[in-house]
Amino acid sequence: MLWIASLVYAGYLFGNIPWVKNNLTLIVFVIVVVSLIPAVTTFIQERRSHRADARDPRRASDALRELGRLADVGRRRQRLEARLGVGGNRAARR
Repeated sequence: MLWIASLVYAGYLFGNIPWVKNNLTLIVFVIVVVSLIPAVTTFIQERRSHRADARDPRRASDALRELGRLADVGRRRQRLEARLGVGGNRAARR
């Protein structure tokens, strides 16, 4: 409650300063722009890193290798399930 009262009182005091009264729109605009700076810089950094990843052939080959490894694991699992008679669609194998 004290926090709210102090902020309301500070707004009252700053609102009575003539320069603040005359330039309130500018002050609000500056506050909004400064608040958006971290979001914009993060967006730009993420976009640049994704572009760099897309251009790096090592990353692409690593991703393809991982996909191949996952496919091998899936095939091995299917063969093991078929051998043990578990998992998958049993009705299709009968």
